[in-house]
Amino acid sequence: MDSSPSSAQFLTLPHPLKGTPPVIVFFSFLDHTSYDWATKYHVVQTIRKSVPKGTEVHRYHVSTVERPNFDIGPTLTHAWAVAVDLHVDEKMIVPLFNAVLKDRTVTDLEGIRELFWKVANVPQLQFDRTWGKAAVRKEAVWMDEVTGQVYQNKIPLVLVLGKYLVDSANLQEWEGFEGEGYGTMISQLVKNALETG
Repeated sequence: MDSSPSSAQFLTLPHPLKGTPPVIVFFSFLDHTSYDWATKYHVVQTIRKSVPKGTEVHRYHVSTVERPNFDIGPTLTHAWAVAVDLHVDEKMIVPLFNAVLKDRTVTDLEGIRELFWKVANVPQLQFDRTWGKAAVRKEAVWMDEVTGQVYQNKIPLVLVLGKYLVDSANLQEWEGFEGEGYGTMISQLVKNALETG
C-alpha cells in the first residue's frame, strides 16, 4: 500500500456545503490531537504556505467535544470567534490550549477573559463588547452549524472546498505520520483536494 499523500484518499461529502471558506481546519481546545496540530506540527501554518496565494484557510472550533464536568465547548467556540474578530487568534491559540487542556488553569469564561488580557492585551471591556457583537455571535453559530454537518467524532478535520474531508484518523496509516513531515503531508493532501476542484 502506497502511503504517500499523493495517493491517499480524502472523503467526499454526499452533499457539498455552500458558503464556506476554501479550507477549514476543525479543532477543539479540549482535544489532544488538535493540540499537537497547533503546537507540534503547525498544520495550519504549513497549509497556508502550500496552498495557492490568496486561498483562505480558517480554523473553526468544535463545541461538541465532551469531557465530564468540563462543558465549556460552546464558550470556547464563542471566545474563538472573539479572537478571530480581534485578529489575535494566532496569539491566543497556543495559550488557550495550554490553559484549557494542558494546565487546566482556565475552566470558565472569566478565566478566558483574563487570558485574553494577559496574552493579547485585550481589555475586559473590549472583550465583552466584542463578545456581544452581532457579527461575532453569528460567527460562533455559523461554526457550530458547519461543524454539525461534517463532524464525525473525529478531529482535527480539514474541509476543502466545502466537499472534501481530510480525516486525521486516516492519516495515521501514512509512514512517518508522527514525524516533522506530518504537517507537510496534510498540507499536500489539502492541496491535492484543492486541485481536484
